[in-house]
Order: sequence, then C-alpha cells, then structure tokens
Amino acid sequence: MRHLIDPMDLSVEDIDRLLDRADDIAKNPEKYQEVCKHKKLATLFFEPSTRTRLSFEAAMLELGGSVLGFSSADSSSASKGESVADTARVIECYADIIAMRHPKEGAPYVASQYVNIPVINAGDGGHNHPTQTLTDLLTIRREKGRLSNFTIGFCGDLKFGRTVHSLIKALSKYEGINYILISPEELQIPEYLKKDVFKKTRDAIFDYGVNDIPNIKESRLAYKAFGKDPSRYRVSSEALIRRIGQGKGLYEVNTVVDVNNLISIEAGFSVGSYDCSKIADQLIFRIGRDGETYKGIGKEEIKIDCLPVLADAEGAIGSSTSDSERAMITEDATEVLTLIYSFSDSQDLEKAMEYGKKYLEQYANASDLHCWIVE
Repeated sequence: MRHLIDPMDLSVEDIDRLLDRADDIAKNPEKYQEVCKHKKLATLFFEPSTRTRLSFEAAMLELGGSVLGFSSADSSSASKGESVADTARVIECYADIIAMRHPKEGAPYVASQYVNIPVINAGDGGHNHPTQTLTDLLTIRREKGRLSNFTIGFCGDLKFGRTVHSLIKALSKYEGINYILISPEELQIPEYLKKDVFKKTRDAIFDYGVNDIPNIKESRLAYKAFGKDPSRYRVSSEALIRRIGQGKGLYEVNTVVDVNNLISIEAGFSVGSYDCSKIADQLIFRIGRDGETYKGIGKEEIKIDCLPVLADAEGAIGSSTSDSERAMITEDATEVLTLIYSFSDSQDLEKAMEYGKKYLEQYANASDLHCWIVE
C-alpha cells in the first residue's frame, strides 16, 4: 500500500509508469471499466472545490467504483472539533481509499499515519497538489514529447500556489529544466523551494555536464558494465571535479597525492599512488569479489565488490574510486607506484603520464621515473 502525499514521494520511474497508464486509460477506457468494482472512494474535502472533487468522483465512477464523502468542513464532524486523525479513522471503516483536501499544510500526511488504506492528497494549503501535478506532467509530455530539457515559466502567486510548488518539485527530478519565475515581490517562491529544489536542479545541471567529460563518461559506462551504479560509486576524478563545482577546495594531503589530484582534474582519469614498501612484488588488476572490503583512507570499511581493483597477495590495495589505508602514501615513502586508471582507448592517457612525470619532478623532487602502459 502506498499513499500519494508529495510529488517527491514518486521516482521518475513511478511518474512515467503512472503517465503511461493514464494514456492507456484514455485510449482504451473499456479495459478499465470494472477495475474498481465494489470499491469505495471517500472524498474528504475540508475546503470548497469544483474541478478536483468532480475529477476524483468522475474517475472513480468511470472505473466502476462508487463515491461517498463531504464537500466542506461544515458538513462533517470537523465543525464540532473532530481531529483529522479521528475523521480518517472513522472513514477507514466505510471506504477503500481516501482523497483529502484540507486548508492546513500536512493534514493529508497526518491522516495517512492513522489509517491502513491509501490516502491521496487532493491539495493541502499552500503545500502540495500531487494529482494536479501528474495532470500537468501528462499534458507537458503530450505536447512536448518529453519531460526534460525545456524552459518553463510560472507567473502569479508563487508563494501560496500549491500547484506551482508541486510541479516545480516534480520537474526537479528531470534533467535540463530551466525556470522563469514571475511574481510580485510579496508573492515570490518560498525560501525552502529555493534552497532545496533549485539547489538540486543546479546540481543536476552540473551533474549532466560532468557526466559527459571525456574519460569520466567512459569510466561511468565501465562501472555500469561491472554492475556498479556510477552515481553511488564514483571514480575519484569525478568526485574531485564535483567537489570543485560545489565551491569546495581540494584536499591537501601530501605532494604526491596533490599531483594525482591535479592530473585527475586536467585529464579526467582517476589516479592512485601506493607505497612500494607496503605492497608485494606481484600486483594484479582484477574485479572486486563478492563481499570484499578494505579500510579506506580516512574512511570506514569500503565495499569493493564489482569495482576494478589493484591487488597483491594480501588483497586489494586500491581502486579507481578510493584507495586502501594499507598502502597509502606518507611523507616517509621513498619508492612510489602511481597508477592511472583508464577505461577507454584514449590518447589522453599518454598526456596524463607526461603531466604526472613533469609534476612529480617539479613538485616532489622525484627521480628515476619509469612510465609504461599496461593493457
């Protein structure tokens, strides 16, 4: 059982599935004439409504169900002081699903916490209106053919308009959405939407650009092929570039690691360095095994199953995501192995090796450097 309280409760996949079903109902209404047979919808409208209430009632009747409820708080026990929770508990005895509109933000959510039947938010104060949002998304998809990469304008009461708030939230889940907001100063969009939703949108736009950077793009594809979600397990070069994009500085560790970070930013490759005195002579490049972990540098145990890892006889020492503490570089290291992880047949690899050699000689006083490519 699921409630529909806030558009953010729905994933992109959920939305797409609901819109596909809506299109199918419109094209083939006869298929759905009895899907709600013997089911009852309770419309609990604590404030006046024409379109939303009649839409719910008509939809339930079209699906073969029946409707009961009230159209204003005055015609319910709320007028005598009954709480939303108590009203919902009573209605649960009579209906199979609840559609609630209420002037107070959060009232449908409260109702959902006290019943064992689905609750649909039909509008709560200036907060959310998820079913109107789904209708808007369906219209946009029909007209534009997509729900990403377009500019949308909102004009009027952006402060209290729940339909605006809901639609902005839902669109924040899609890539490439640009917003034009037009309103008097006293009716501007609420601060929580600016901070939460628009920040996510800016991050999403930034994410889209990072994902297309050469060598990072190929790394993400490789991770998918290995069975790892590249948005959860990022290659270290991607993580560094995102950190810069968020206005954060780079970590200052030691000269060798700082050089690695510089190479990663310039070329898009993940780079790891290991203290040769702490690893065995024979190294192999393999995929992390089921349940395999190691202690990361400055981190707890890191799951490395399905990740590309560098390992010796004792186990993995590093990966293109995060290295282990066992072979980490310290100021005492005298012999260092630096590995540039590449997942593509890229000419940039040789350039990255040249960068690394130049920077290590210049900033770390490194000598007796040897470079080679292992395929």
